[in-house]
Amino acid sequence: MQQSLLSMAARDQKMDQSLDAIIQGLGRLKGIAIDMHEEVRLQSVMIDEITAKAESANNELRNINKRMDRVLQQAGGASRVSINLVLVLLILSLLLFIYKTLRDGSFRVPDL
Repeated sequence: MQQSLLSMAARDQKMDQSLDAIIQGLGRLKGIAIDMHEEVRLQSVMIDEITAKAESANNELRNINKRMDRVLQQAGGASRVSINLVLVLLILSLLLFIYKTLRDGSFRVPDL
């Protein structure tokens, strides 16, 4: 009988040690869960701020696009603006070529 009581006491002690280890593990898990909750809460706030900024930027881009559409319509459409831009660039290039040629004194009439 004495031996079985000692055996039960040893098992109870082992079980208590195991339960203590489980309690410590649960305590660590609780700490991790609390840290994770706080991190998720902070990131949720950051995501809300980013979302608000993105919506604001999106609204601003819509307004800019509307204004650009109005300006393009007043200027005769996008294709006309593109053509005008190309023509201005060609004229500027031609003027720059003439200026450099006259400045360098290398202008010659070609022999025909």
